[in-house]
Order: sequence, then structure tokens, then C-alpha cells
Amino acid sequence: MIRTDLAVCVFLAATAVAAVRPEPSPVDPLPSPQPGSSHFKIAVPLTTLQGGTATISVTGPPPGLEIFQATWTVAYLTPHGGTPASDLVLELSLPLEGGGPPMVVTGADLGWPAAAGAFSGSFTSSAVAGVLSAGPNTTAQIVIHSTKGGVVGAVKASIVLEMEEICQEDLGFAGPGHMQLSVCGDLLAKGGHAELNLTGAPPSAPLLFLASLNGGPKPFKGGAIAPVPRMLAVYMKADAAGSKHFMIPGGGVHALFFLQVAAADPSQTNGAVLSNALAIELFP
Repeated sequence: MIRTDLAVCVFLAATAVAAVRPEPSPVDPLPSPQPGSSHFKIAVPLTTLQGGTATISVTGPPPGLEIFQATWTVAYLTPHGGTPASDLVLELSLPLEGGGPPMVVTGADLGWPAAAGAFSGSFTSSAVAGVLSAGPNTTAQIVIHSTKGGVVGAVKASIVLEMEEICQEDLGFAGPGHMQLSVCGDLLAKGGHAELNLTGAPPSAPLLFLASLNGGPKPFKGGAIAPVPRMLAVYMKADAAGSKHFMIPGGGVHALFFLQVAAADPSQTNGAVLSNALAIELFP
């Protein structure tokens, strides 16, 4: 079993090297993000259609997020084994606030080829748009079927949901000083990235990124520190403008941890300043 504290170590190790080593390009890249948007990928496993229909339930994104559109990428792995005129129909159902119909997409561009691997393409629909309903989690129901009965064959797909940008929860506790910490971007799941921004530190100041699985707070250097007891500390240095910026990859295990930054500041009575604390959630 993978320990959740290992997820935190991996996360902070990734942040420590992100500024000096660019992330490799993913094998299956996400669409280019729109400004202020995030992405969540739903992997549709290898699916065999016996008689032309298959239904799958998979974990969806966390509740309460607003979805703008969905992009499907489909690969046909076998001949359709049936009527050459069969098209593929894909339906995605997500629980939306106030309810809503499933997304249904079909068309000539989804015509099932006669040979395995002869077609692989993508298409986008905004038919699913709205805010996901509240609850501990969401389940995406996917129905795949052909327009003609009796088809036997296999496909697999992925669905990328474009959503509002996600900022990790700000718990406060900043001070003394004026440092501000934020992590905004994709949901921190596999394939997702978010940007960490730290501003307001003294120019070129030593920084200490502090992490814990628990969220204090306890008095510290004239302020309050949330990651208590401290589990991990990573040293970095602010730039000449008193900032630090880098991208953070998602993935690993599901874990919630707390992150805060301390910086040396000789102008303060206790010689240090604290940023606000964040509650950061990682997803597989």
C-alpha cells in the first residue's frame, strides 16, 4: 500500500525540481487550455460491444465544479463485425445541479471502419455544461452503442472535461509580512498541472516550504503556522522580486495536505514572515 505521506514527499520533490527541469510531454496530451480553465480526464477502458451496446460507470471529477465542454478521443481496435453502415453513438451522463440530459454525440465522422485501427479521431461537444451536483463524489455513466444492432467489436476512449480553473483552498494564517501563496490550475490528478505562485517575500530571501498531513494552527514567529506537526520542509530561494513560480504535476494517490511558506526577513521582530496556508488535494 502506498502511504499518503509518500504522496506529499513526491509532490514537494516535484516542486523542488520543476523550476530547473521541464516536465516531459505526456504521451496523450490534453487539449490546449483556455485562459482560466482546468481539465479532468476520464479514461474509458477497452470496451467490447456484444450486440452493439455497452454501459460503463467510472469515477468523475469532484462535485461542485463547473463544466464547459467535453472532448472525446476514440480508437477503434477491431472491425465492427456487423453492418458496414453502423455509426458509433457515445453518451456521457454526469449528475448536474438541477439535473440535465446526457450528452449524445453521433455523426458520419464516427462511422465504424471495416478494419481494426483504421480510424482514431476526436470531437468536442458542449451538450454537457453546468455545475456538478454536490456529494462526496461524482460518477460518470458512459453508454457506447452502434446505430445498427448486432455489432460485435472493441473500442476504447478518453474524455477530457474542460472546467473552471481550480484554486486550492486558502486557509489564511498569513503574517507577519505580506507573502501570498496560491496554487491554481487543473485538478491535481494524473495529467493535470497547477501553477504555484508565491509573492511578497523579501527579495532573494531564503524560503522554507512546510508541509503536513494535519492543519494546526500553532503560534510561530509572531504569526500562525498551519502545517503542524511539520512532516516535510523544502528549502528554496525567492527571486529578486520576492517571488517564486513553478508548475506542479498532479497524480499519485488521493491525499490532502497543508502547505505554507516561511521566509527570512531581518526587518521583522522575529526575523521571519509567513505566507497564508493552503489545503491541497491530490488525486490519482
